[in-house]
Amino acid sequence: MKIAIPEMLIRLRESMNDQRLGPRGERLIYRLWSRAMASPRAYRLLTRIATRTLPWFARDGWMRRLPGPLRGWTDSRDFPAPAPRRFRDLWRDGLSRATEHDDGR
Repeated sequence: MKIAIPEMLIRLRESMNDQRLGPRGERLIYRLWSRAMASPRAYRLLTRIATRTLPWFARDGWMRRLPGPLRGWTDSRDFPAPAPRRFRDLWRDGLSRATEHDDGR
C-alpha cells in the first residue's frame, strides 16, 4: 500500500493556511518570502544581507539558533550557514575572469 504523504502534507498545509491556523509571525514570513522571490531586486538585496549577517549566528558551518521569530524552527533542527559568497557573485566573477583571459577566438 502506497500512502501519498507529501500530497497529504501539502493539503494539510493549505487547510491550515485557509483557516489561518498558523502563527501570525510565520504567515508574515511566508508572505515576505513570497514577495522577495517575485522581485529580482529584492532577492538580490536579501541574499546580500543574508550572506553578510547570518554567518554571525553560525558555528562550524551550522546555525543552531536562528534569530528572532525563526528561533522556534531551530529548536528541533540545525540550519546550514549560508555560503560566504553568493552563487551569483561567484558566477559573475568567474565570467569576468573568463573574459579577461579570452584569447580573442
